[in-house]
Amino acid sequence: MPNIITHTLFAQEIFDKVDEATHDLFEPRLQLLEIGSNGPDFLFFHGMNPKDFYKKSDLRVAGSMFHAAHVNDFYQKALISIRNEQDEDIKKDMMTYVCGHLCHWALDATSHPYVFYRTGPCKGKSAWYHHRFESLLDAIMLKVKRECTIEDFKFYEVCDVTKEQARAIARIYVVAIRQILGFDIKPHQILESLNDWHFIETLFYDASGDKLKALQTLETFTKAYNSLSGYIVPNHPDDPYAGAGGAEKVLQGHPVRRAGGLLCDAGALGHAGLRLPGHHGRGGLRPGGLHRAVRRRPHAPPLHRLSPGRPHLRVGPAGRAAGGAGAAGRERLT
Repeated sequence: MPNIITHTLFAQEIFDKVDEATHDLFEPRLQLLEIGSNGPDFLFFHGMNPKDFYKKSDLRVAGSMFHAAHVNDFYQKALISIRNEQDEDIKKDMMTYVCGHLCHWALDATSHPYVFYRTGPCKGKSAWYHHRFESLLDAIMLKVKRECTIEDFKFYEVCDVTKEQARAIARIYVVAIRQILGFDIKPHQILESLNDWHFIETLFYDASGDKLKALQTLETFTKAYNSLSGYIVPNHPDDPYAGAGGAEKVLQGHPVRRAGGLLCDAGALGHAGLRLPGHHGRGGLRPGGLHRAVRRRPHAPPLHRLSPGRPHLRVGPAGRAAGGAGAAGRERLT
């Protein structure tokens, strides 16, 4: 996946390009569109807080399952839930969230083959490089798209949800998880997961660079380079692609670049359907199609260890790499 910033920027570009009626629907709910653009990623954070860190979570399981399969099933259930909703305000919130959710898959389908190509299959140490690479992409996209850094773009604010926003999201996921994955969750667990997401994003926000330096120092002792520091988006990435022409290099040969550099260009969005055999095979968006398809792309040699104190990317010898509403509102989420 791209990270929270890139997904949010993509949602903002979509918002700027939709027709007037859709714009009027999204405008008072822009944060829901942005939250939706991060898809099921927030489910991975359930229980990621000091009190519940060691507990198992069905929501984290659901996050993995919805990333691996059931893409069409999820949207079918979401549309049924929207049609069945009687409260017009909640229905509009649900519609906006699901539109953002579609942005998530559009961008993942376009970007994942590239990230896998550069960092490997996202298993073992490759997963650490995967997160590091995405954090660097976030910093570069901010510079290219907004001419700013995380000092100006406090991305953790995106996931600081209200009880009403969490309610709309819960009405999508509670039904989808029960009917597709076969187990029950409570609406307040969705709020908990969103709040835990906000907690982690706030924890890893590091405009000063002090947290990054401290974690990289720790990793020199553990030898687990980028296992934690890879989650930090640098304010000014010390990266060979962050200077003049950096975006040209980092996106070289990627569909977004060939489409003209706009995240939401038709050329980039065209890959979301995964129906281009030359790129993704015939997987389409049938259950399991997304992640099976993106992994069909060949991978470059795995990245070498990223040296401590230098968050730039180095590739193998074959070539160069181009707080929330709180628990008090639980009973009213339903």
